[in-house]
Amino acid sequence: DNPQTLNGSFLFEDRRNLKIYEDGGDFKALMEVMFRDELTNIQQVNSVEMTISKNERNFYVEEFIYN
Repeated sequence: DNPQTLNGSFLFEDRRNLKIYEDGGDFKALMEVMFRDELTNIQQVNSVEMTISKNERNFYVEEFIYN
């Protein structure tokens, strides 16, 4: 309902170690996301966990945990 962005601070580079599994009626997606700081050019790797639900033919991110 309230999308959040990085506001141009970081540039997306890649994701790795993606694992998706079914959790009840939802899906869990676990991964590491690599960003690069636009000002310093330093790479940053963060763990991300998403809970994704399906409603007919659409998928929705219900929860997004960024570590």
